[in-house]
Amino acid sequence: MANDNTPTWSDEEERLLRHEAFVAEVLAKRKPRESERPSNPAWQRFLESAGGAALVTVLFGSIAAGIINSLVQEKLKERELAVTAFQEDLKQRQDIATRIVDLVGVSVGAAEDIISLTTKDFDPDIFRGEQKRKMIDQRTQIRQTYNSTDARWRTDQEKLALLIGLHSHGRPGITEAWREAQQSVTAYKDCAEDWYKAHPEEFVTSGEARSTCGKEKSAVRMRLEQFSELMQNGWTKASPITPASK
Repeated sequence: MANDNTPTWSDEEERLLRHEAFVAEVLAKRKPRESERPSNPAWQRFLESAGGAALVTVLFGSIAAGIINSLVQEKLKERELAVTAFQEDLKQRQDIATRIVDLVGVSVGAAEDIISLTTKDFDPDIFRGEQKRKMIDQRTQIRQTYNSTDARWRTDQEKLALLIGLHSHGRPGITEAWREAQQSVTAYKDCAEDWYKAHPEEFVTSGEARSTCGKEKSAVRMRLEQFSELMQNGWTKASPITPASK
């Protein structure tokens, strides 16, 4: 009699096997076949691929680099323009300072010269012949120089006041200090003129002439020192654009 290898199942086991087979069949029917699955768009499949991801990384990296480079170039251009503006403003301020020194210097010097005309050294009567004629010519030249310098002072002092105000960028005190310096120079010039007119034929010693208008001359020195200090400190702080702050 041959051996029978077919397993013998109990009724309960057979019931469970039939239930398991039924469940497997249901799941198989519910699971869509590979060919029935909806495919992803081509662009999505491309992006999900290794090559697509690498290309996207390079592309966005290039765009980001371009944006950063553009911003850097813009900032560099702004800085270059700021430095150029600062240098131009500085040059104009230096020109103004030079004009102030020149104008005040020649004006005060011309006033001192007409005071010196009242000294005995400039008395034409102590000379004879050609020397006397040269002295008269020299006195005439000094008076003419004073007159032309006086006209320049009356014109340029107001121009400088406007320029100083423009280049102070609203910084208080600088223009006012120049006004006070102006007044002191004008007061000294007026004193020198009055002294000269009061001595048409009367000549004094050099020592007496040097002490003439001493108060007014001291005021000129003091006001100019105050203005110079304010201008130096104020213009440094008043500049709207400086390389160090950018």
